[in-house]
Amino acid sequence: DAILTDATVVRVPCIEGTRVKILKQLYEWAEDSSPTSPQVFWINGPAGSGKSTIACSVAEHFDDNNKGLNILQASFFCSRQFEDTRSRANIIPTLVYQLAHHSKSFLQSLCAVNKLDSVNKLGKQMNDLLVEPWQLSTSTESRTLPPYLVVIDALDEIDGHGGSEFLQELLLTIEKGALHGLKFLVTSRPDPNIVQLCKSLSSDAVCHLYDVDTDEVNEDILIYLKDKLPALENEIELVSLMQQANGLFIYASTAVKYISPRRDLTIKNQKNRMKQLLDSSLSQQPHHPVKATLQIDMLYSQILYEAFAKLEKDEIQARLVILWNFLCAEERISPIIAARLAGSDNEDDQKDMEECAEYLIDSLHAVLYAKEGKLTGHKEGVNSVAFSSDGTHIVSGSWDKTICVWDSSTGAELLQLTGHTDCVNSVAFSPDGTHIVSGSMDETICVWDSSTGAELLQLTGHTGGVNSVAFSPDGTHIVSGSMDNTICVWDSSTGAKLLQLTGHKEGVNSVAFSPDGTHIVSGSRDKTICVWDSSTGADLLQFIGHTGGVNSVAFSPDGIHIVSGSWDNTICVWNSSTGAELLQLTAHTGTVNSVALTPDALHTGSGETMVHICNVPLNAEHLPTVLIDPHNASPLAKQDMSTEILATQLLNSHWYFTSSTPPP
Repeated sequence: DAILTDATVVRVPCIEGTRVKILKQLYEWAEDSSPTSPQVFWINGPAGSGKSTIACSVAEHFDDNNKGLNILQASFFCSRQFEDTRSRANIIPTLVYQLAHHSKSFLQSLCAVNKLDSVNKLGKQMNDLLVEPWQLSTSTESRTLPPYLVVIDALDEIDGHGGSEFLQELLLTIEKGALHGLKFLVTSRPDPNIVQLCKSLSSDAVCHLYDVDTDEVNEDILIYLKDKLPALENEIELVSLMQQANGLFIYASTAVKYISPRRDLTIKNQKNRMKQLLDSSLSQQPHHPVKATLQIDMLYSQILYEAFAKLEKDEIQARLVILWNFLCAEERISPIIAARLAGSDNEDDQKDMEECAEYLIDSLHAVLYAKEGKLTGHKEGVNSVAFSSDGTHIVSGSWDKTICVWDSSTGAELLQLTGHTDCVNSVAFSPDGTHIVSGSMDETICVWDSSTGAELLQLTGHTGGVNSVAFSPDGTHIVSGSMDNTICVWDSSTGAKLLQLTGHKEGVNSVAFSPDGTHIVSGSRDKTICVWDSSTGADLLQFIGHTGGVNSVAFSPDGIHIVSGSWDNTICVWNSSTGAELLQLTAHTGTVNSVALTPDALHTGSGETMVHICNVPLNAEHLPTVLIDPHNASPLAKQDMSTEILATQLLNSHWYFTSSTPPP
């Protein structure tokens, strides 16, 4: 069983009184400091057999909050649900960080070795971050304490062959005698590559959960069912439900969620739900070769049937579209996003679809997890949002004159920054994430400490509202664009105004530094784009081509191109060194409010609630575009499914973080 949060998969330990034999074996192994005790213990079994729950129990048992002796030093719970937890490159840095947190000698050795910027190469990471510091930290002390324990769960869920590659490197390192004093508990499904590697382990360091005595497993499942369904603990049908689980804890946990999802269900309601599951049992086929798998299918079928049974055909279709959006999104999305991807232009229909999505999540809660998609706290509309460079925080600026800082994984509001006397039009993090800059209609720019919320600087000099602010790539300068038709460059540490760039005839809506910091691009209501020398303020180029105000400008990551979005409904791509217009994209039917370039694609957001993605080189003669309509959730230009999912994800972000700019 596992609780999914927005940040990670939070594992829960075994119910007390279950898995007693295997846990006793693991506790004794972890505390055994004899030289003959294996350094690696491998637990394997099929999906849903309880590997992660056992790993969590071991970690919790040895956690220093629960025992006087802190044996647990580090853990990494892999999960394909999230990019961070399915990346092999994150395993060693995470373990090393935790080791350094628990062991002062290891921390000192890690700093002494001073290879914290080790490249993302498995062998080098292992040696620079773990082996060398560990050997240095243990060379001057004789350990009489039990070994330090490291838990690595669900190694098979690492992308590609990353899990088996990590295990191979770990086993080779241990074989060389480089990690004396560390023990590793590893769990996985029986992935063929991992199975082959673990053949080298002694039999007393391997536990195959599918070999555990059937009566023992059934007894554990029954204890679990009685614990989770206390109102039914004396019902004889619980034994039948235990038998129906056929040794899979995932069946038991899913059945529990179905039988007792809410407190308002009476005991009679719970009995009826259990009876429905038992009536659909395959117990009449006791020798079916894939009984466990089919039982899971039957359980899911029952849950799906109940969610859709009383609906009319058109109502079923609407919910199937919403379910499709949930299942096809690469990362979990919120009900409101799934609904908007499947809705219509009519506001009442949109609201109805959102209600359908919430109902669907409620009725399928036992088998479907959704993300809470809203950050709420501002009292008025949000004008601007930005991520910190490490992706852990979000900053937002609002019409309510405040700036909020949020935890991007949990959605928790961490800080609210107050000081502006009018709406906040633009916000940005410094490259190192330590500062935030904000521009406001009160004609000022403020610099804030991102960790405390303290206002560090207030930059004054504009005579009109500030529409756009940005840090230079090295964080030493700030550029601002204003309704007073000017662009200013400031020293980010002192607040001194270094340059004032004049040339636009109307307000400046958007400014950005080039990737190397040598140039600034600006987009204005006067329908032009200008490129400036960031050190001298010289006006180097003026791009003319838009027939409406320019709302957004951005450099490509290599600095070769500039992209612009305008109130004339078009996007233009320009050569940043010559000013030549390379492309004009006209697929949008509404104002283009935001543009961005990644190394291989152009992303644009429009006022008609569409997102376009151009995913071919920018110097191509014609750029095919993917257009996703949130109201019918289908691509209007045919692409493969991977592109369609990418577009859906971008649309999710578009709905989360919309940006409004003043009209031209």
